[in-house]
Amino acid sequence: MPAVFISHSSANKTFVKRLAMDLAQRGFEVWYDEWRLDVGARLTETIRASLGASSFVLVAMSAEMLASDWVKREIDQALEIERTE
Repeated sequence: MPAVFISHSSANKTFVKRLAMDLAQRGFEVWYDEWRLDVGARLTETIRASLGASSFVLVAMSAEMLASDWVKREIDQALEIERTE
C-alpha cells in the first residue's frame, strides 16, 4: 500500500498516534515522527526525503496545527515536491 506521511502539531499527539496505529493496522506504510525520526537526525532533510517518498500527505487539522511553523514547512515542502513532479 502507499506510504502516508502524517503532518501534525505535537499538541495533537494522542489523536495522531491513534490514527497512525489505525492506518498501520490496515496495511498502510505510515510515516509518523515518533516512529521514524532518530535522535540527532537532520530534521529538515529527513522530513523532506520522507515527504518525497510518500504517496500521500495527511494533515491533521486543528487550531494548534494552524499555529505550527513545522507543519507549515511540511505542507510547503510537500507542495513544492508535487509541483516539481
